[in-house]
Amino acid sequence: MNLWLNGMCRTGIFSLIILMSLGLMGTAAASQDYTRADCQKLADSANSRFDARDFRFSADIMEEAVTACESTTLPDDTVLLANLNKLSFTCYVIGEYERGERWALRSLEISDSSFGQNHIQFARSLTMVGLHAWSLERLDEAVKHYTRAIKIFDTQGDPDSEDIAKASHNLALVYWKLEEYDSARTRTRRAQEIWEKVKGPDFAHIGASLNLQGILSSELGEHEEAEVAYSKALDLRERVLGPDHYQVASSLNGLANLYLSLGFFDKAEPLIYRAHDIWMAS
Repeated sequence: MNLWLNGMCRTGIFSLIILMSLGLMGTAAASQDYTRADCQKLADSANSRFDARDFRFSADIMEEAVTACESTTLPDDTVLLANLNKLSFTCYVIGEYERGERWALRSLEISDSSFGQNHIQFARSLTMVGLHAWSLERLDEAVKHYTRAIKIFDTQGDPDSEDIAKASHNLALVYWKLEEYDSARTRTRRAQEIWEKVKGPDFAHIGASLNLQGILSSELGEHEEAEVAYSKALDLRERVLGPDHYQVASSLNGLANLYLSLGFFDKAEPLIYRAHDIWMAS
């Protein structure tokens, strides 16, 4: 009951409070006569709540921001697409995949009509559609969307862009689910190379790539390579994110599972306990 009331407060009462604090109740919200300033205020608030990990509230506010952006006299499609993609991703974070897919498809429609199907904006929208196809277990469809997006990024933009790194890593996750481990490893290694080149060797996302490489090497029976990848991921995450971060626990768990599969129980045990303690404290 308390959880239900809490959800009602966060999505209902608090949404009312934020609209009042932004000066939109009784004016723009009532008449639907939004300005670009209204759109920006709402988007900034949604992003602030996202950064505070209040994801459901963030999604509700960003929906209002999207409505504001679409209702202005001269909408800025670049800003609108950024808000749509952020909203779609936030829906993914809270597990509302069908809701997120609807907004991703809206983003794709707008990017197509405004920029065309060979534009980077269209490719960014494609990656969001691919994300939700993956989440909804439509894996072949996800491969198609990510592959097409990466091709556009490669031909229309910087081949070392972060857009390509993110799409390549996410495509690797899809291939992992499809048990196409070599293809997955090729894709996530490309992501790692780009991140190291553009962001430096201590960029946090590299830890995700290394951790996935540990999983893939383990699946392929390449135990030494798996241990190296997991250990590198663990070291990077401890240094960059701190020793008590939940991603550190993920790497500890992966390395522990590898040791268990090899019968190295003495090595696995302290890692399991440490991972458990981190997850319990998170």
